[in-house]
Amino acid sequence: MWSLALLGAAQAQAATRLTFQDGQFILSGPGAPVVVQLEEAGSEVSVENGPTEGRATARGVTLVASARGLRIQTAEGSIQTTLAEIPVSGRIATKASNEALMKRVRAGERSLTVTGLSGVAVLGPDVAFVARWADRDGVTWLEALMKLDPREVRPKPVLVGRVEGTTTARGFVDSVVTVRAGRVAMPVNREDGLTLLEIAPDGTGIGVRLGPRAERALPSEDGSRVFTLQRTPHGTVMVGVATVPAEGSHRTVAEVRGAPLGFMAPSFFRYRRGTETVLVNLNTGAEAALPAASRQRATPLGLLSWQPASTPTTATLYDGSFRVLAKWTAPRSVPRPAPVAPRRAPE
Repeated sequence: MWSLALLGAAQAQAATRLTFQDGQFILSGPGAPVVVQLEEAGSEVSVENGPTEGRATARGVTLVASARGLRIQTAEGSIQTTLAEIPVSGRIATKASNEALMKRVRAGERSLTVTGLSGVAVLGPDVAFVARWADRDGVTWLEALMKLDPREVRPKPVLVGRVEGTTTARGFVDSVVTVRAGRVAMPVNREDGLTLLEIAPDGTGIGVRLGPRAERALPSEDGSRVFTLQRTPHGTVMVGVATVPAEGSHRTVAEVRGAPLGFMAPSFFRYRRGTETVLVNLNTGAEAALPAASRQRATPLGLLSWQPASTPTTATLYDGSFRVLAKWTAPRSVPRPAPVAPRRAPE
């Protein structure tokens, strides 16, 4: 992941040459050339959601969350579980809290069946995931860190510990979990505000309070930052960022009016404004409207944007303020003239 300082270095507008060959862009600047592949290296965890289920795949194990609970699929087969034993586990609850819980279950307010997964991560040899339980109104009332060993023929989920607080996860499978210093890390809302919670494989946890509670909080891939979204009564969205492990480091860096599309490494935010896709540099505050069909990638020489995504015909390299550093356009193919049939000599 490129640092913000590297993007700032692109402002030195030395002659940067941008070319495309064999499915990759080549950026030639003051130093060694930078090669950008069209297809990024696959992540350790892949996530996809549909209308009736969501799935995450890691280390050859696929976790499928649906209204039926959780299905664990491997090359050897699959098992279905509701994880109903977790909410009433002695490591999660007390006798008194279980009595209150079962009363709400009988009333139809809650269910012991797991609702979804807040995130999945690779933790050493194991696959870790945060299981989530929500009530009939969709409000999360319990989350628990689980792990399984993908080397087993039929991996069995094991409880690591309760998540103290609630993530902002939604849907069947979300991605609000990452790994930081050998611990599973996730931003959680607590009564006193937003905290980055880190849980070790033995279940012990540490937390750093970052700022006020957030409607949506997502960690960067390396866990060094937490990005937040908060809607306002005026129809705008406040975009914030916190630096870990600095306590109370959360700050609002942008206010946008549009539909959030997500964050992009190292520190960009994408949102939809009318028919435009707008990219905001959360470090400089600069923004640019880019074609919806384009794809972007941060490099040591700047931000590269090209379109269409799989068969580029144009590309532009920007600095941190979206000033153009270099451009590339695919050469136009000149059609060959049709061959002329030889004329026969008159007899």
